[in-house]
Amino acid sequence: MSSGNSDILEAIQAITSVSVRSRRAAEARLRSKSLTFAQYGALVALSEHDGLSQAELAQALETDSTTAMVLRGSLEKKHLVERKADQKDARIRRIGLTAEGRKLASQAKPEIANLFGAGASLLSEADTKKLLVMLAKLKDFVQSLIPAHESASGEKRKPGRPRKAGESKAAKPAKPAKPAKATAKAPSAKPAKKPAAKAVASKKAASPKAAKSVARKGAKR
Repeated sequence: MSSGNSDILEAIQAITSVSVRSRRAAEARLRSKSLTFAQYGALVALSEHDGLSQAELAQALETDSTTAMVLRGSLEKKHLVERKADQKDARIRRIGLTAEGRKLASQAKPEIANLFGAGASLLSEADTKKLLVMLAKLKDFVQSLIPAHESASGEKRKPGRPRKAGESKAAKPAKPAKPAKATAKAPSAKPAKKPAAKAVASKKAASPKAAKSVARKGAKR
């Protein structure tokens, strides 16, 4: 690894370390207000752009839609945000701060600003501006490393050919018809019943032995 590659990697790791420690310091200050750092970020985003959709909130926080949904739900339980239908499209639900949420955001913002404001003496104004320019370059570079099929928030988009203007979605092929059920089998013919006792008796009477027996009985009489 060249010295240039090693230096840029070390810089990115240092930035990550600063981000983690900054989050911990902010959460320690927000704990008295029963807020997490993520909830604070959502309140700040909504205080600056009220009426965001859930997708827009996820984009503002650079997170995925599932995390934004969980975050919005936790703030709703605390009665800090509420949802209303969009005036132009009822399918879209807009997220807005409640009076309590707006009050809490206005109280937390200056506290967090003062928390990190103490570090202003570490860098001159000129150095701070240079640092912001360099951080912007690093952010663009890291963004370029994210695969094209993933959004900036980390959500994967399904690859596929983009539809042309006026082109509709292809209709799904119809499912094959189910084979008809076999018809019920015709009942088999029942076996012929045995001849009745009378018929058997008549047959016996017609036999030669029966005729001799009758003749003998007549001779005795």
